[in-house]
Amino acid sequence: MKIETKKSEYSIRVRSPKKFDKRSIRTKVTKKKGLNIIVGCPKGKYDASKEKCKVGMKPQAFRFKKKRFDKDDVRAFGKRHRL
Repeated sequence: MKIETKKSEYSIRVRSPKKFDKRSIRTKVTKKKGLNIIVGCPKGKYDASKEKCKVGMKPQAFRFKKKRFDKDDVRAFGKRHRL
């Protein structure tokens, strides 16, 4: 698991964005303040006419706000969720 550090957040990439249909990428805001999940539909599984994924959305990355989480918190989350 690699933790990427950006200006205002940490990120754990689960899968490459290239594996997802660009039209399906979404940011989900979680109940846990400061944690967002980037999700998308795998390439070839997106039905553009219905704007729906045929196999369900899959996580692409987790984003953690630095104001709320430190790097140890992010590392612990990754280990706990086997990322």
